[in-house]
Amino acid sequence: MASDIWNPDAIKEIVGGWADDDEKDFFKNEKGREFTVGYVERSWPDALEYGFLSANLGGSGKSIYNVQVGDTVYCHIAGYGFVGIGECTSTAVPMKNGTVPCQVDTLNNKN
Repeated sequence: MASDIWNPDAIKEIVGGWADDDEKDFFKNEKGREFTVGYVERSWPDALEYGFLSANLGGSGKSIYNVQVGDTVYCHIAGYGFVGIGECTSTAVPMKNGTVPCQVDTLNNKN
């Protein structure tokens, strides 16, 4: 029944047709994927302050590379539940290549 109702050929005929390449764009998923990250043995306050997620040091860390720009990430801490939700703004990098913005206060001596 669903295929009769949503028959792509019938719909294409009703609206006057479209190019096959355009059809791919109609069904393109514009929304990012969703991931749940278990945040264990890492500093959640640091993640909030500096705006990053980190992989578990004891694991391979490969799974964090699945999260791409635009994906939604739900952070879960065992015993606390879901503690945060965010949108990925950059891809994962190895710790040695990571940067964290910091603010340096300077003293202005006018004596």
